[in-house]
Amino acid sequence: MNLRNQFYILFEDNDFDSFLIKHIQYNIQHKIWLLKYNKYSKINISILGGDERNEAFEITWNDKRTAKISVFCNREFVANLEAKASIEFIYAIIFRSLDILWKENGWNVEDLISIQEEIRSEDYEVIVPIKTTLRLSDKKETVNIVCKLYPRFAEYFFRVEKKKEVQDVRFFRGISDLGIFFGHFSIFRVKDNNSISVSDAEGELNHVLNLTTYEYQRIYAPKINSLGNCKKIMEAFESADPKEISRVMKLY
Repeated sequence: MNLRNQFYILFEDNDFDSFLIKHIQYNIQHKIWLLKYNKYSKINISILGGDERNEAFEITWNDKRTAKISVFCNREFVANLEAKASIEFIYAIIFRSLDILWKENGWNVEDLISIQEEIRSEDYEVIVPIKTTLRLSDKKETVNIVCKLYPRFAEYFFRVEKKKEVQDVRFFRGISDLGIFFGHFSIFRVKDNNSISVSDAEGELNHVLNLTTYEYQRIYAPKINSLGNCKKIMEAFESADPKEISRVMKLY
């Protein structure tokens, strides 16, 4: 999934509830941008309070590069955003709004139906690939990053593929907003012929995988920040709380 393609699902009046549906946002984002004709750079879907019995949908902007859609619904239907019924409801209204956008563009809505059926068949489990695949020059492995998303947190894995063998090694559990995580841990590279890493821009906080033993190490290399502050930054990302991350990053 390319995070440069911006897709947002937001509750207009509630940042925390918007955070709890990040897993839905990224799942749909990953799948609809696999459609080669989708050239949007940004789609915003805002969920607002509406009629008790009826949902309403309005495309407020669409130039086929960016689009804004408003969805009006009774928020009581999604009082518990971690319940499966609420998750199903959110998926349903988002796909109904995308259906309207697709029809306005003259696109094939059968593609959306197929994606929605695929998501149901996966029982709403969200696993998305994120970073560009690394290919080691003198080894036969390829490595990329995949994320497993839940309402309150995400798990991050190195995925190593060698011929038909696939091995996932978890290297982090924390913030489910992938934009926040990869906005900070932005460097994915081969360290040497036996290891790869995900690091911050300064190289102070490093997630390192040994490709011989498949062992993971967290390595701190203080440069601008002290060791203690490096650990506090990592702990903030582990807290899975975007407000805590924002608070800590302002300090250091």
